[in-house]
Amino acid sequence: MTRERKRLFAVGGLLGAGFATGLLVGLEPFGALTPPPWLVLLLVVAAVVVGFGVSLFWWRHLDEVAREAHKFAWYWGGSGGLALGLALVVFVDIGGLAPPLLEGSSVREVFVAGALSVMVAQVAGYAAAWAGWWWARR
Repeated sequence: MTRERKRLFAVGGLLGAGFATGLLVGLEPFGALTPPPWLVLLLVVAAVVVGFGVSLFWWRHLDEVAREAHKFAWYWGGSGGLALGLALVVFVDIGGLAPPLLEGSSVREVFVAGALSVMVAQVAGYAAAWAGWWWARR
């Protein structure tokens, strides 16, 4: 099997595992599918393990310049996004912001919304820092 075929197979497997896991987890609140919790946990753990394997394969095939761009972006962009998420938490906690989507929600839903907010802020910071790194070196 050629390197390109291995890469396509790995990415396809990762996308398939992510899609299947997301489908099971995402449709559960709508009552469409209600898999047992152990199955969801097993699929999520399998998707994470496969994701780390694909990421390791991808990282080993990057050149030094691309590696530096990603390290810079995760350090500065991810840290900036985390700081933004922390500021948002403090602002909500002191009563400066009452998110209308969270009123009347369960503790589980509020926790998930908070965790996703910080993750989105980190990824957005990463993307901005990564683009800035490449823009500065064009």
